Amino acid sequence: MSEAARPGWPSPCITRVAIRNFKSIASCDVRLGPLTWLVGANGAGKSNFLDALHFVRDALVDSVDGALRRRGGLEVIEHRGAAGDESVGIRIEFALPGGARGHYALAFEHEMGGGLRHMGVLPTLREECAVGLEGEEHRFTARAGVVQSQTDFPLPATSLGRLGLHAVGGMAGFRAVHDAVAAIGCFNFDPKALRQAQPSGGAARLAGDGGNLAEWLYSPTVLFENCLGNDDEAVVHFQRYLHLIVPSVEKVEPIKFGPSYWTLNFTQRPSGGQTAPSEFLALGMSDGTLRATAVLAALFLAPLDFFGPNAAHCIGIEEPETSLHPGAAAVLREAIARASERVQVIVTSHSADLLDDDGIDAASVFSVTNDGSDTRIGPVSAAARSVLKDRLFTVGELLRLNQLDPEGSEIAPAPAVRLFDDA
Repeated sequence: MSEAARPGWPSPCITRVAIRNFKSIASCDVRLGPLTWLVGANGAGKSNFLDALHFVRDALVDSVDGALRRRGGLEVIEHRGAAGDESVGIRIEFALPGGARGHYALAFEHEMGGGLRHMGVLPTLREECAVGLEGEEHRFTARAGVVQSQTDFPLPATSLGRLGLHAVGGMAGFRAVHDAVAAIGCFNFDPKALRQAQPSGGAARLAGDGGNLAEWLYSPTVLFENCLGNDDEAVVHFQRYLHLIVPSVEKVEPIKFGPSYWTLNFTQRPSGGQTAPSEFLALGMSDGTLRATAVLAALFLAPLDFFGPNAAHCIGIEEPETSLHPGAAAVLREAIARASERVQVIVTSHSADLLDDDGIDAASVFSVTNDGSDTRIGPVSAAARSVLKDRLFTVGELLRLNQLDPEGSEIAPAPAVRLFDDA
């Protein structure tokens, strides 16, 4: 199901992402479903797809300049093959509550045929947002912070360095798109960050590297401690799958020590259950255990953050299988599928073990390749889809055989994508 959320799913759901000139991606157009697998070798550009989504979220929640500086500036994230006036551009389309459709697009445009490129001058920022249902449409377009067209009047004035979407986020017509972009979360968990004691910082959201996981679990938006011992579905799944992946772990909980530091406390029982359980802080836990804890927290507990337990989020997780024993792949895969029943999930992976299941829908798998300069992202080839549909091979087996090329991969370059309706 690539065009709409599952029946009974909370909306919104991202249905399509089009990217132009972002890092290694010169052009891509990807249709997303509740669960999407981006599969490819190291360095193919899988992470860049997720970072494009997170860039839009950062530009909205923080500022445009902050999102650029966090990545080293426009000259760093702009694709090296970009030419003419066109720079970085991203379009995200949504299925929204009540059956509405919406999209938000932003792009940087260089003036004078690209003459200002890489000279420290920020190019013009262009935006477009539209939400429509049964003939009723809310729309605005803006360039350089100046609204050029609109259907809702009056629109709030934009602030310097902030997106126009931020200014209209409180208006009923645009609120669903604003909240959907703000709810995007992409994670690449770092065991070092997870292991260290974490200073208090008002953890409103789970950090991309997991560095604030302990404090975030205790935060009012998650209230993890209050859920322990009851039948809260999200916490039950979190604890159950963690125990299946790391059988010795009976419980994990955040604890505070000193005036302002947080860490995780793990309760472990030796195999056989003959001795009393022992407690260990995150400092003494393995990389695999820490990463599994963070991955499961993102899948099952992040939806409690910000908008409540019935809100939809788009959760992107990079290589969740890293540091885990191959024998845990089936459990992790089941956890990801279970989470995707309530949360939209995008997973990057190059693990044949994780993908070794003939139940994976071929339509949910996108192949990511790189020819040394450009990343190509697309549905797997028709031949691969055929053998997957007939269950002659699994996605993992085709990956081992190097037979997961994207459809039309022999065509170069990738076709240009249309980001704006009035283009």
